[in-house]
Amino acid sequence: MSKEDYIWVAIRIFGILLVVMAIIAIPTILSSAFMVWGYHSAAAAMSGEAISDMQDTIAQANFGTMLSATFRAILYYAAGVYFLKGGKFVHKLIARFPAGQGTPQ
Repeated sequence: MSKEDYIWVAIRIFGILLVVMAIIAIPTILSSAFMVWGYHSAAAAMSGEAISDMQDTIAQANFGTMLSATFRAILYYAAGVYFLKGGKFVHKLIARFPAGQGTPQ
């Protein structure tokens, strides 16, 4: 195999890794969404001000987790699909560097 072939293989493997990471982020998104919905609806039903504020704070924290996990999943998926479809720009960037001739002396 030539250097070009190794680069293509590495790009494709990295693409698979990113798509898998996007899929792994889905349960985090779903659990955070259910937590936000559950705490927010429970906070609306509560009459105590302190309990309602506490549950609202927990819901806001889970909302941040949900947003960050969603952003990560979208970013990982988009980059993964780009790399799986070829990643021509990255390939050209990496292929410009000369192949190593062993260890430097």
